[in-house]
Amino acid sequence: MADRRSLTSAHWPRLTAHWPLAALLILLLAAAFRLVALPDVPPGLAQDEILDADIALFIRGGEHAIFFRHGYGHEPLYHYLAAPFAPLLGDNWLAIRLPSALLGLLLVALTLRWARRDFGAVAAVVAGLGLAISWWPVIFSRIGIRPVLEPVLLVAAVCCWPLARAVVTRRGLWRAALAGVWLGLSLYSYTAARVVPLIPALLALAMAAAYFAAGRRGGAPAARAQIVYAAVVLAVCLLLALPLALTLRAHPELQQRLEQLEGPLTALRAGDAGPVAQATLATLGVFSFGGDPRWTYTVPNRPLFDLATAALFYLGLLVALWRWRDARHALLPVWLGVALLPSALSPDAPSTVRLVGALPVVYLLPGLAAAWLLAWAGRPGRGRAALARALPLLLALLAVNVWRTVRDGFVRWPAELETRLRYQTALRDIGRDWLAGDGAAPVVA
Repeated sequence: MADRRSLTSAHWPRLTAHWPLAALLILLLAAAFRLVALPDVPPGLAQDEILDADIALFIRGGEHAIFFRHGYGHEPLYHYLAAPFAPLLGDNWLAIRLPSALLGLLLVALTLRWARRDFGAVAAVVAGLGLAISWWPVIFSRIGIRPVLEPVLLVAAVCCWPLARAVVTRRGLWRAALAGVWLGLSLYSYTAARVVPLIPALLALAMAAAYFAAGRRGGAPAARAQIVYAAVVLAVCLLLALPLALTLRAHPELQQRLEQLEGPLTALRAGDAGPVAQATLATLGVFSFGGDPRWTYTVPNRPLFDLATAALFYLGLLVALWRWRDARHALLPVWLGVALLPSALSPDAPSTVRLVGALPVVYLLPGLAAAWLLAWAGRPGRGRAALARALPLLLALLAVNVWRTVRDGFVRWPAELETRLRYQTALRDIGRDWLAGDGAAPVVA
């Protein structure tokens, strides 16, 4: 991996040398897409935003829980993080939405750090730009609800995970334990995160396969070390998840929302695999062939990527699969596959909100493909012309994605009647009109 990174960096010395500036510009761009017109996109406060704000209010009033019963059942961590904002900013839209905006920025920053460490500066820049300007991560950074916390905690776990270590060391074990802590905390962020213990479990299996495939060759010790680290991550994760598991076992009535979404699984248990197969196919097509069918978070049936970016995504997935013996690369398809499960096993697929745990890896894969293409084009005998053409192409692709986000997310989506109904825009307009007057007239005549 070091050789591949150095090869790419050799052709992009300015990017490597000016990495702090590049990262700062990406974060500023991400901040603009998350903070500009924040009260108007989405065009009002949804019921879920009001509910989440109420739970933060209940916490400030002394109500505490490992799992809140409100809103058909809520994991608690986001609400505890959001609780201080209203006392500081007042009971308003800013206190409701700013926690998600800040978590969205943290997601970009952590992904930049992780991607640069394990895959190089080019992959990190492409991943960071994708997270900064694409509508999927942008919208969940602009709504005051809890799902955005899940990918933040998953990236925090991967940042600590010693995926590059070829031997087991005391420091590596401590880092793996810390990764398990972050992974365990993700289970307290959002219901879809309940599948995340499968990530270290499946990575351990992949590394076991790599160990046996290596035989006596040099890769066997590294694979053996990664099995140990994955086992530590899994053990600590499950230990932290134990209080939540015991609470839900003692009070199954808290999980009303989960019961509402288990239709395909119920059919599967009855011998009908059709609903699960249909949801799985719809979920797999979300990157280029279809999209979320509801108006709640996006224009219905809008794929996550344009065709060119989708091609980079699929190429990056192939590169990761080709290099599966390296734990850093093996993690990517494992993480992606696990994160697709909540959508693939529930109705109304694909669901961008239930897929939110896949955000970091989905935007890293195009970066992995871009780094591989630049390294391939820069090899001796292929000339500098290919590299000279690469930057304008990447900039054009960035411009296309910015245009898609602005057109579909900031212009078309908020103006649609279905969106305005879901975000109670009529109530917002009534409130603004009343505030614009002298305030003497009654709100209800």
